[in-house]
Amino acid sequence: MATCPKIVSDRMRLSEEALNNLVPVPHDASDVCPVCRSWRHSRYPKCSNCMQIFAELTRPTPVVIPLTLYSKPSIMRDWLKYYKPGAKEYDPSFAAVLEALLWRFMAENGETLFRLLGGWGRVSVVPSSSRIPPHPLAELVTNSDAIRAPLIEPLERGHGELGHRITSDHAYVVRGSFEGQRILLVDDVFTTGAHAQSAASALQNHGALVPGILVLARRINPSFNEASERVWLRQRDQPYDYRQAISWLLNRGEESMK
Repeated sequence: MATCPKIVSDRMRLSEEALNNLVPVPHDASDVCPVCRSWRHSRYPKCSNCMQIFAELTRPTPVVIPLTLYSKPSIMRDWLKYYKPGAKEYDPSFAAVLEALLWRFMAENGETLFRLLGGWGRVSVVPSSSRIPPHPLAELVTNSDAIRAPLIEPLERGHGELGHRITSDHAYVVRGSFEGQRILLVDDVFTTGAHAQSAASALQNHGALVPGILVLARRINPSFNEASERVWLRQRDQPYDYRQAISWLLNRGEESMK
């Protein structure tokens, strides 16, 4: 996507060097949540986090697209935690790595993802619940030149309570009119989904359509229980291939995205 040969070369190099730290997203299975791609108990249709989200929020989105899975401690966790200015161990080179990952992912999958999701005309990052705007992720998305759509910031923190497994349709206030606009949400980390899905519900309750939430990394806690460990180990032992990064979504087909 970037036209400067030096930028392309640097991003190709960084994205290749990062391969050993990337874990492929699982395909649909009896122990995989069809929404957030984490583990689930086979007797339930979704993981407990997503079941809570769809019970509490008016209009969450059913499609979450992680670039990779990760656990902590890990190098990926450090990239995600310390790419932000002001972080205790802030390292600006980490932002360059994440930019390269997003660029490579979209270079390989962007057109297909656009088609499967029915397209988007705007992109917005999920606001931080504590940091003063703009979110560092907004700069990362802009610098990566990965998502060819105008970046907008329609969301501000609202009065609704928001936290770990705490969701609210009123956690964010929508500034402006976005009736009928298709907005791709982007977040850096997806753990329980409370923040990202509250943002999606706020936008959709105000007339926008959020076809999906693109996240840099979906966190898995292998030590939580046997099911989470099983999914993590199964995915960790598979090689990561950027060209196959949304193969799980391709298997669903376009009709299931509508």
